[in-house]
Amino acid sequence: MKHPVVRSLAISALILALSACGGGGGTSAAQDTGGGDDSDDDDTGGGDTGGGDPPTSPFTRPTEAQALYFVTQMPAEFQGVKDNYNNGGFTPFTDLPAATTVTYEGFMELAFFTTPNANITSQTSVSVNMQTGATNGTASEFMGWVINPATGLEELAVYEGDVVMSGGNIFAGSIGQTQYNMQVNGALDNGEQNFTVDGQLDGLIYGPAAEGVYVAGSDFGTNSNLDFTVDGQGVSGTAALWGLED
Repeated sequence: MKHPVVRSLAISALILALSACGGGGGTSAAQDTGGGDDSDDDDTGGGDTGGGDPPTSPFTRPTEAQALYFVTQMPAEFQGVKDNYNNGGFTPFTDLPAATTVTYEGFMELAFFTTPNANITSQTSVSVNMQTGATNGTASEFMGWVINPATGLEELAVYEGDVVMSGGNIFAGSIGQTQYNMQVNGALDNGEQNFTVDGQLDGLIYGPAAEGVYVAGSDFGTNSNLDFTVDGQGVSGTAALWGLED
């Protein structure tokens, strides 16, 4: 894992680079004072003194809007959901708003333990029928920091594709809590690697009126309801989703 100071420097550099995209590009042309033929006599070929172009990133880069959201807004919004999804404790199964479908807005986090590791996050929206558990939702535009093997530096990459949430079951637990599970299936691509996740996430419904949800799963080789692959090879991984009623 990168030291927090290194990550902070990478974030600062990204924000500065994005800020610079909007202006300053035409100054060199504006300063051409037409110095006559002296330029021909003094042509020393110095226009290419920058040491060459930086190595091309193999990863899919986010748009400016995606990158700014990821580094400046998403952390606080994600933490807000994590801090509040379980307010009031678990929902008693007998208190479920059984005749309704609740839509949760939140975040999904995936971790693929490979080289380089992929620890990625996306906004998500999922609807759950409180009587049957029937589920419908997606998460897309995952983003995360990844090490560029050509430079050894962290870069922000976007993972194209989506994770689809379906199936679903809702039932009373051993002490009357509302237990819930969903099926997930997804394929993602960061421009260099292909990722898949497939299986089941398990968790609970929270709050006096089912205002929050948390489900999770992992695959570390035994007793797993999830499968993770990178470029067709099975790897260990984790998945989790936090949501608050919309």
